[in-house]
Amino acid sequence: MKKALALLSCLLILASCVALTGCGKQDLTNSKYLGTWIATKATLGNEETPVDEVVDGGMTLKLNPDGTAVMSSKEEDSNCTWFETSKGIKFKGDMKIKMNAEGDALVMKMFGAKIYFEKMTEAAAAVNEIGGQISDAIGGAVDSIVSGAADIVNNATDGE
Repeated sequence: MKKALALLSCLLILASCVALTGCGKQDLTNSKYLGTWIATKATLGNEETPVDEVVDGGMTLKLNPDGTAVMSSKEEDSNCTWFETSKGIKFKGDMKIKMNAEGDALVMKMFGAKIYFEKMTEAAAAVNEIGGQISDAIGGAVDSIVSGAADIVNNATDGE
C-alpha cells in the first residue's frame, strides 16, 4: 500500500510538472508575427465581402514582443495577451480568439466570416499611427468649430 501511494504521489508530481511547463512566457522578440496587421478582406461562405461590412471601420491588430496585443476597430480597442501556436497565434484573457496562418496572412473567424489580416511594413504602420493621431486632432478641432458655430446660431436666434 505504501509503495502504491508513493508511486501515485510521484505520478501526480510528474503530471503537475508537465502541466506547468506550458505556463512559462514565450520569448516573442523574434516572432514572425510581431508588428501591426490590418484586415484587408473578408469572406462570408464562398463570397468575398468588404471588411467594413463585417466590422464597421475595419480592424487593425498590433502584436508586441512582450506578449501584449491591441485589437482596434472603429468602435473600440481591446487589450489582451497573445502567444504563438503551431498554426498561428492565440489570444488569452477576455479575447479568446485564435488566428491561423494562411500563407502571409493571419485569418480569424468572426460572426460566421473569415477576416484576413496582412502585416504592414514598419513605415506603413508608422504612417497609419500618425494618421490616426491627426484624424483625432482634426476631429476634435472640427467638433469645436461645429459646437462654436451652433452656439453662435443659437445665440443669434435667441435674440430674435
